[in-house]
Amino acid sequence: MKNTIGLILIGTAALVTALGVAADHHARPNTAALEIYGCSYAEGRDSEDLLKVAKQWDAWAESNFSVAYRGYMLTPAAANKADFGFDTIWLGITKDHHSMGVINDEWMGSGAKLAKKFDAVAPCDWHGYATSVDVRPMADAGGAGFLTVWSCEFNDGKGFVDLAVADKKWNAHLDEVGMPGGIYRWLPGAGWPRASTADFVNVYLTSSLADRGKAVDMMNAGTGQVLNATYGDIAQCDIPQVWAAQPVGGKSAE
Repeated sequence: MKNTIGLILIGTAALVTALGVAADHHARPNTAALEIYGCSYAEGRDSEDLLKVAKQWDAWAESNFSVAYRGYMLTPAAANKADFGFDTIWLGITKDHHSMGVINDEWMGSGAKLAKKFDAVAPCDWHGYATSVDVRPMADAGGAGFLTVWSCEFNDGKGFVDLAVADKKWNAHLDEVGMPGGIYRWLPGAGWPRASTADFVNVYLTSSLADRGKAVDMMNAGTGQVLNATYGDIAQCDIPQVWAAQPVGGKSAE
């Protein structure tokens, strides 16, 4: 994901601490641990084949994982393959990185047969970790949806504290205009490309393309000017890409 989700390693604590400062020492934002696989279909295979294996994995995960884990299959909805190089992305979510480590240990320990089935359908060339931080959580997140994704770089002299202060202003404006969807910020961890110059990833989540289209119209009608005034001197972001996210199951919380 050369431009859209290509990042350098950044310390997660920096952003979480900055958001805590901007919130006047109130509760820190919610975070989650992510793992991301970039995969391409084997010859003659497609998304239907992958979903069949994912259905088997769902039943296996409920019985074999000891902590909650949600899996999603992402497919490009508005994207240029030259920018990311994969047919599909597997996105896995747990509440924290300790839980992700437990999941990975359990998968490596007893998931070999299923792993071979996944590899036969869509072998993966990339596996990386990240931390997701809630900027504007969506109330009904968790089902199918669409992720609009930008990678961003800080302007000289700017950092996460500036970003957190701007987030508060932006959220207040979105409350006023009633824009749909949610906003999340991803900080990369192990496995991300070393060559990238991006500092973070912004993710805008909607439950439908209609909601995303409504947000685009609102931006064109004036909210975009507010966005530029709020963030323009802090960071610059690339052209977004849109991914369709389909839940494929996992281990439910107990």
